[in-house]
Amino acid sequence: MKKLIAFLIILILISFCVFAQENESNEPIYSLQIKPILYLFSGFLSAIGDIEYSFILVDIEFQYKLSNKFTLFINPSFLRNFNYYGDLYPTGWENVYSISGLNLIMGLLYRPYETGLKGMYVGMFPIIGWGYISHNNNRIEDLLNIGYMVEAGYQWIFKNGFTITLGGGICDIFSIPKVAKTFNFSSFPFNNMYGINLWQLPFDFRIRFSIGYSF
Repeated sequence: MKKLIAFLIILILISFCVFAQENESNEPIYSLQIKPILYLFSGFLSAIGDIEYSFILVDIEFQYKLSNKFTLFINPSFLRNFNYYGDLYPTGWENVYSISGLNLIMGLLYRPYETGLKGMYVGMFPIIGWGYISHNNNRIEDLLNIGYMVEAGYQWIFKNGFTITLGGGICDIFSIPKVAKTFNFSSFPFNNMYGINLWQLPFDFRIRFSIGYSF
């Protein structure tokens, strides 16, 4: 993991050096965004409290304009996904399983019309991270998370810097256990927070709605 982090830092520094530029047009070169629907959904599940699953999510998107054609995209995300089994006793659920994971999505957004941070984009990103499964707060299995994401969309930046991004595409993520597989990952309804599977296809569909500020 330390080697991976060092490699990503070096890659980011190289990108800054290769695409270093002056922002003479006063156009935004940075953007910070979040996905409000995921946060609202997470809060809703936590609020009602009487269903058999819920999750905690922290997800932040960062963009840096390397040139009018290319944008560096970095999206760290933390997910803790709870699933409850057994009967509910006065002191709580009998069995509580959870998957915790920290993933990093990083790649380039391509702007075919050379519009900087705004306008149409296409992108393809790898997903890599680490996680573990817990049973009643005891860690029982470590995981390596590997996946991919392909996306196209449009980003609007208003005069005050307020930013809206709407996109869609496909993605998938695989949780590889450190030891032989002993757990049914499909029992977790939010194992892939980046998309939803339809018709049992070998990939998940994804819709992205993000809001934030560009400067």
